Amino acid sequence: MDIPVLLRVGKVVVGVLLTFVLPGVALSYIAFPFHDRFSESSHRGMDWIERATLTVLGSILVTSGVVAVAAPRIARTAGPHATQQLFVLLALVTVTLACIALIVHYAYRRLGKR
Repeated sequence: MDIPVLLRVGKVVVGVLLTFVLPGVALSYIAFPFHDRFSESSHRGMDWIERATLTVLGSILVTSGVVAVAAPRIARTAGPHATQQLFVLLALVTVTLACIALIVHYAYRRLGKR
């Protein structure tokens, strides 16, 4: 395979992960930090099918929100580079959500709620 073809395939894979998977995973762990069905403290966890559904729906919600809020301004100022700037903004939002999810996870562990 040619290097530019591999680069394009890599961009598509990273784009799909950043758009349809990672924001929803972070949201699902922020909203429901418990991994198992029922924990010791009777807080309800999530099944894998519930978490997968919430992951896809949450990702679509986050991506749509970022695009709806930022696209008009970016399109006016960025010109031909608007797609790249939207991608970078979505990546920043995803990293922020992942950091919040990690903080929530470790806060529950530290407080002994897990």
